Amino acid sequence: MDLNLMEANDREGDPRDLWVTLLSMGYNKALELTEACPFVIDVYADKCKPRIKAVHMEPCSGQLEKAVCKSVLSKGDAKVMDGNENIIVHTHKCDTWITSVIENKSGDKVIIHINNELSKNCINNRGLNIFAVEVAPKSTMVCQHVMPLNERQEWIYYCVYSLIS
Repeated sequence: MDLNLMEANDREGDPRDLWVTLLSMGYNKALELTEACPFVIDVYADKCKPRIKAVHMEPCSGQLEKAVCKSVLSKGDAKVMDGNENIIVHTHKCDTWITSVIENKSGDKVIIHINNELSKNCINNRGLNIFAVEVAPKSTMVCQHVMPLNERQEWIYYCVYSLIS
């Protein structure tokens, strides 16, 4: 961010450098924020002065995946998969997004087929309406994050999960 601020304040800089900065921050040529998701974090404390520090998370560390799984398991609706009480699909629905997590309590790996074809105006992080996921034994994993393709239109989430093996 400091580099971006330096480039923005550079009065003798090349406008192309500014465009590189804006594009890397998620803006398009119409200066619309299309490739980033801004957010606000509010922190409240009674007996201390809290500090927040942004830290880099390694892509393979699994920290984020574990945190998302834990959140969805605690807040989402749980549904046992037909034919196997050891496979549970947890779904956390909000107004603007849905996350599903698959919990495999069995001692064997399982492959789950996911079909979103009956959903309307939805897009997921996998980019496919039909896909399969492999879930390791005694583990949980994020299956998909779903959100409306067009936020101004109604969206209907309908997903069918089936056990392949």
